[in-house]
Amino acid sequence: FLWNKAFSMINKRNPSNDHCNETQRTIDLSVEQMLRLGLPLTPKGHGMLCHIVYQMKMVPGGAALMLEYWVEHYHQVAHQYDVYWRGMNNIQREAEIRARMERTFRNKNSQQEKARVVGKFTGVQKRKRRAETVEAEEKVKVEREEAVTKMMRLLVCSFQCNHDWFHVLCFTN
Repeated sequence: FLWNKAFSMINKRNPSNDHCNETQRTIDLSVEQMLRLGLPLTPKGHGMLCHIVYQMKMVPGGAALMLEYWVEHYHQVAHQYDVYWRGMNNIQREAEIRARMERTFRNKNSQQEKARVVGKFTGVQKRKRRAETVEAEEKVKVEREEAVTKMMRLLVCSFQCNHDWFHVLCFTN
């Protein structure tokens, strides 16, 4: 119920400061109830808790105009985070690690290094095995198959011999 109210409140165009403060209290209560129930705080919940009221105050016309884009972006990007961080129970530690990762990926040096590594190793084919190695492996394979065939013949012959003897012993009387 509280989340419904919070989502309803953030859609107000040109919100007053009192409306923004009330929205923040509603969001705080919603998050508090989630945590009491042992539910994890999702990226969308974090966005609501920490960022949406600020955006409501700072964006001309309120956050309602950009809300759909924001939610869609979080659905696309944050799902990866949800899967990755599913087992972490420390929200503060998770937030610090996420922020560090996002800063790293935005860093121009990191982007250049990633492009260099991807360019160097993408499409690289495995080294071909030498012909001698392939021939040696094929020879071992053939010898192994011959040994298995020989063993099967011996087992079949042994079984037939024993079976014939057993048959004669049991069924001739």
